[in-house]
Amino acid sequence: MKKTIDLKSLLGFENLAFKLLSHGSYIGDEEIIFFQNRLYSLKAATDCEFFVLKKIDFENIVRHDFPYIYNQIVLNCKKKIEHFERKS
Repeated sequence: MKKTIDLKSLLGFENLAFKLLSHGSYIGDEEIIFFQNRLYSLKAATDCEFFVLKKIDFENIVRHDFPYIYNQIVLNCKKKIEHFERKS
């Protein structure tokens, strides 16, 4: 059984689930890459295990040791932002 979590917005839509995340998903990439404040909170729909990576550790591990992965994360963040800007 895959675990899922509902990603909730803190922008006044507390009861709106706008994304379901499954095994291997990650959040917080835009906030780390673009130095933004977190705009979302999480509510687990099932029992879940989370791995928390602090910004300093992200920089030291992912950016420096795995630049290809870091660049893919940056590219995905930019695509997400462009997608939401087009919808606005």
